Amino acid sequence: MSQNDDNSSLSEINKTLEDRKDFVFISCIFILTSSITTYFYVTLIKEFLSLGLMPFELKAFGILLLPQYLKIILCPLLDTFFIRKFGRRKTYIILTLFLLAVYCIVLSIIYQQLISNLKLEVVRNLALIQLFLVLILEIATEAWIVDYVYDDNYKFAAAIKYTVIFISSTVTTQIFYSCETFFILVSIFSIIMLIYTFQFKSENDLYQSKMKINSLCKRLKTFYKFFFDKSCQFKFFFLFSSMIGFGYAEDIIEQTILQQEFLSLNQFKFQWTTIAFIVLSLCAMTLLLMKFKTVPIYLIVVILRNLNNFTFSICQNYFPSQIDNIISIYKLLEESSKAMHFTLLYILIYESTKQKLSATMMIAFLLALKLGQDGNRFLSYYFYNSFGSPADAIIGVFIQSFNLIFAVDYRDAIFYK
Repeated sequence: MSQNDDNSSLSEINKTLEDRKDFVFISCIFILTSSITTYFYVTLIKEFLSLGLMPFELKAFGILLLPQYLKIILCPLLDTFFIRKFGRRKTYIILTLFLLAVYCIVLSIIYQQLISNLKLEVVRNLALIQLFLVLILEIATEAWIVDYVYDDNYKFAAAIKYTVIFISSTVTTQIFYSCETFFILVSIFSIIMLIYTFQFKSENDLYQSKMKINSLCKRLKTFYKFFFDKSCQFKFFFLFSSMIGFGYAEDIIEQTILQQEFLSLNQFKFQWTTIAFIVLSLCAMTLLLMKFKTVPIYLIVVILRNLNNFTFSICQNYFPSQIDNIISIYKLLEESSKAMHFTLLYILIYESTKQKLSATMMIAFLLALKLGQDGNRFLSYYFYNSFGSPADAIIGVFIQSFNLIFAVDYRDAIFYK
């Protein structure tokens, strides 16, 4: 009996060590993908604005948001067709990293000239190709978490995901103003990750059906069955509505910060202070999740985020002279509560996917979250233009209150524990 216990303990230790290696690997991939998406969504737009273009002239770049929604189509195809020697996930990680490395070398040579000459259509189309490669890499990496991260360690994976995405996005927007430098560094990083993945990452999922079309149809049938399962529909609605209502307060905060002399002088220091707060808050929340149920923690986090946004909206409208005193505190609370909120939702998605054992279902859950974010962006703009502030914030609180009531009423269907 003692020997069996020792073997079990040793197995758990080995698995934990493997998970730590996976965390480093996953973090590096997310750093790569988030830095690329941030460059095209934020830095590139800022560069065009600095060249004198108006925002309405860049509306065509809104199409860059669409590739994310192709994931639901690509995921079952990637699950079915792969190189058996490498494995289901590793095949596309290696292939995409190679293509990214080559493509970024090409972009480092031609992209800056295209931007300077305002070749908007060409710049946008080249960006679409890059983002298509990124979404394939994201599908494989997200599925790696579900396939290979052990037991409850995926909670740490969810926290790590948000943290590294935030850090890489911050670094990309603050440091990389030259696209030549950015694409060269991305190419080098892709090559390093390609070599590491090829040499040191192994995969157990090598089974591949000889009847690939039948296998694909079976996956689609399974997804169809899960999609119309009542508990899954509850989760889809919950994930979508969890993003609705955080409107204008979070949109205008960035504009307000740019007007504050304190933050403009100490922007670098403040960004890293924010990162430290996010890391501490996620560590504390992850420890609490080991001892308490998810539902009460989720309620506290969302209430904190709503209260913070509502307070800022009231102060901006009725006490504008006090904005300078609260802006830094608000920003820290906003980013920390937002990080905890997203991490809890990522945990819910990974938890649900582990129960259903379907990477396609995981992508569907993530897209419901993404659809909620995009819907919130348009809805908050409509609320602000129609009702003004703080009425838009009050409407947002009502919407989120409904989401919280829904989460409590259907907690057994939405949360596993």
